[in-house]
Amino acid sequence: MESSVRSPSASKAPLFHPPSRTSPSASMEATFMKNNKERFLDNKALSDVVFILRPGSDRVPRTVHAHRQYLAMSNEMFYTKFYLNEPDETQFNIDDVHPDGFYGLLKYLYSGMFRPITFEEAMFTREAAKHYHELELIKESTKYIVDNLTPERVCPLLDCLDTRDLTIIDKEAITMLKNSGTEVLRSDTFVKCSDTTLNVVLDVVGNVTEKFVFDSVEQWAIEKSRKVLHADGTLLSREDAMRPFLPQLRLLNLSPKDYVSGPGKLRKLLTDHDNYAILGNIVEPASLRLPPWTNRDYNTRSQFHTHYRIYSSENEAPDSKLPPRSSRSSVSSKDGDSWNGL
Repeated sequence: MESSVRSPSASKAPLFHPPSRTSPSASMEATFMKNNKERFLDNKALSDVVFILRPGSDRVPRTVHAHRQYLAMSNEMFYTKFYLNEPDETQFNIDDVHPDGFYGLLKYLYSGMFRPITFEEAMFTREAAKHYHELELIKESTKYIVDNLTPERVCPLLDCLDTRDLTIIDKEAITMLKNSGTEVLRSDTFVKCSDTTLNVVLDVVGNVTEKFVFDSVEQWAIEKSRKVLHADGTLLSREDAMRPFLPQLRLLNLSPKDYVSGPGKLRKLLTDHDNYAILGNIVEPASLRLPPWTNRDYNTRSQFHTHYRIYSSENEAPDSKLPPRSSRSSVSSKDGDSWNGL
């Protein structure tokens, strides 16, 4: 008599098996069935779980009705959440991913297809897919992002990634920063980008003059100063907004004229002491001791440039070459003319 006992290998089969997804090129009948499932997303019919999307206190909470069993069968993270970690809960607050990204994830799980309406939705959906370990969605959203990336969209993408780790950032965005730096800095999205994104831009941007970089950072700072307050309620000044990024600006690549009309004209950005030292090194490299924070990269962002010798902590210029402190904190054009004659 044939035994009906299961083999040991069968009993060790993993509990969770995500269902295979039908490709976009499937039959019309399969497409209809997928769309039919999507009709139930955010629909109270048969719904037994509610998600409350609220990533920040400044947003109005948004509720989405969903189906516990279907999501558990579609994604292992939801299976763990619904049946292992919180089996008695029917309402879940989602505050660890962007609401548009979470909804994009749900759309994909219900339909089996990635169909973003906007580039921003694709960015946020990919972050949600990473959080919920939906590997196929990560691949599809990444392909969409790469295929539709433009200089105007580089900064929003960096804002979404929110990291200075270049290994995490899409290489296509890095390449665009290097090859199309002017277009990125000229875009409307640049002046609205976060501090972290500005750090990345200044680390990578190429094919652009340092004067244009400085002017762009100044415009970014003006925009930020309109929106950010100090702890005491006073407005952030343009100079205060720019100061943290000075070490990333290659001020030594500016011409004396550009320095005087750029950093030198901004009151309270730099002291007379620092202005004099930097301007002196622009006119005659290694002539004066530079402020310790100065970016000493003499390579321009648009082409290679000969490295000059500069004073280090072991080989400093004498203090006697530094001018006395002045009450002024900006360099006038007259000062620039005197340097041009050296």
